[in-house]
Amino acid sequence: KRQDGDVWAGCCDMQIKVWDSKTFQMKKQIRIDLSDKISDSLISKLMQYNGFIWIAVSKYVACLHKQTLKPVRYLEGHTQRVNSMLPFDERIWTCGDDCTVKVYDANTCALLQSFEEHKGRVFSLLRVEDTVWSGGWDAAICVWGTKTLQKKDRLA
Repeated sequence: KRQDGDVWAGCCDMQIKVWDSKTFQMKKQIRIDLSDKISDSLISKLMQYNGFIWIAVSKYVACLHKQTLKPVRYLEGHTQRVNSMLPFDERIWTCGDDCTVKVYDANTCALLQSFEEHKGRVFSLLRVEDTVWSGGWDAAICVWGTKTLQKKDRLA
């Protein structure tokens, strides 16, 4: 994740390491405290969106205050690890090891839709025009409408 010439990387010890993209030197390590939800786990995804830092940790996505890096709210609904997240039109799309794709309101963190079309873990999300494509262990690609929050197609 890049911000102001820095590269941010999530780690397996609940830390974010910040690297200088020009000197390749580590600038700092930041320990993330989510002890109200989970004590120790891998930060599997990291992004900046809507003025917040979003991190996927275990089955949760935490929305962190940009300056303090303290959790403001959580996306909840996955029963297993979250593998990817994608912001799109004031919504956050997620997918995970629980074989689901979920859509949340980025402002309230309310779960808007949960799709159970995949038959295995879902690893990736991709924005293609006004759709989101998901792919996973079942070798299928599902195409989701971002306006209707409905399945448009399944490519096997």
